[in-house]
Order: sequence, then structure tokens, then C-alpha cells
Amino acid sequence: MAKPPIESIDPVRLTELARAVIQADRFPYLATIDGDQPRLRPVSPVRTDGFTVYVANLRSYHKTMEIAKNPRVELCYLDDHHDQVRITGLAEVVSERTVLQEIWDANPLLRQYLGTIDNPELIVYRIVPSHIRFMKEWALNYHDVPLTGTSSAKPARATAKKAHHIVLLKFKPATTAAVIAELFARLGQLRQTIAGIDHYCHGPYASPEGMNQGYTHGFIMTFRDAACRDVYLTHPHHEQVKEAFLPSVENVVAFDFEE
Repeated sequence: MAKPPIESIDPVRLTELARAVIQADRFPYLATIDGDQPRLRPVSPVRTDGFTVYVANLRSYHKTMEIAKNPRVELCYLDDHHDQVRITGLAEVVSERTVLQEIWDANPLLRQYLGTIDNPELIVYRIVPSHIRFMKEWALNYHDVPLTGTSSAKPARATAKKAHHIVLLKFKPATTAAVIAELFARLGQLRQTIAGIDHYCHGPYASPEGMNQGYTHGFIMTFRDAACRDVYLTHPHHEQVKEAFLPSVENVVAFDFEE
């Protein structure tokens, strides 16, 4: 079969052509990384601002953990003419209440499925583009779509401060080392289900100063930002682990700071 003639593309129209493909494809494919294994699935964006795409998700889904560990993602759109757009970017958790409310109000399926915007399972990602490519069917080469000079370009965002969550625990004298180890292991497993936990460590008091005031153990969780910390604090999985700790603990001190 002879190869069809390739239509030349006016660079000025690239933004227009790319947006048309995005508008035509309601179910683009989202690629993430799971360790060293790529993962791909269709998604239904809940909002699109130019080339910035918003995708809703459930916190219990596996891609939540994948994005928390590696927020580099790619979206691929394909229209009925087989023209395609690929958006490479970073997925960040939307924490602005006004944006979440606008998305919630505009998506009846979200409301039907989750019931309330405060459902702890709800998480919305904003995919901020770093590279946009357009390909015409049969062209076999991509055209870079400009990020600047269009309404789709997203202003640079200030780097969010990390939130450090420090907790001191005074375990009851009868609490065994095995129980303590199991509790801290369960706490660490929250990284698999709650997005935005960048670091976790724990241990017993280990200073010769003796200024621990009876507190026997502590742990530190570092979050990508304060919004991720706030999600963790009210997440049902965290509540379950907290309930497991309480029977073994006499006293708790929590201290958070940002940097």
C-alpha cells in the first residue's frame, strides 16, 4: 500500500491542532512508572485548562502510590483521524479548595460516586506540562507545541516547602519490643496508600543527655508539602494505624515545621 501524502503543517497552527485532538479524545491514556515497570491506563480528565490536565483518582488505587514515588507522567491523546498529542509533565496533588470545588461542581459523576468533596478517597492531580508534541497521521515525526506565548502555558510555581511531622511517644512499660516494631511497620506501610510521604524513619530514644522526659520512641515523616500532610492526618488508613497505637501509648507529643 502506498504511503499517503504528508500534509505540511503551519507552525502557527500547532497549538490549535493540538487542542483539537485533546478536545476530541475524552479518554486519553495516562502513563506512570511503577519501579522499573511502565503502567498505562485510560483516564477521563475532570478539567482541562489549555494543556494543563486535571485527573481525579481514588487514594486506594495503585497509581496513587506510583505517582507519589515518581510524579513524572505522560498523557497520550488520539483523535478519529489518528492525529495524536503527547503531554509530558509532572503530576501534582491539587490542594486549592476553590479549584477542587469548581471541579466537583462541574462533574456529576464525581458527586454521584463519592458523595462529598471531603471523601478521603478523593485525590485530584494537576498534570503540568513540560513538553507537548503533536503528530499528524502518517507523518512519523513529532512537532513541538510551544508552551510559552499561549494561554495554556502554566506560570512557574514556587517550590512548595516540605512539611516535617515529628512525633514523640511514651510507650507503656508492658509494651513489648515486638509490638512496637509491628506498630512502626504498619505506620511505614502508609507510604503505599497515602501520596506525598517523601521520607519516614523511627527509633528509640538514643541520646546520653537524658532530656527525653520519659518519651521512649519517636518517628519523623517528611511530606512533599503541608497539603499532603493535612491529607495524611485525616486519612482513614492513618486513623486505623493511630487506633492501633493508642492502647500501647501513655503520652504523645507532635511537632510540625516547614522548610
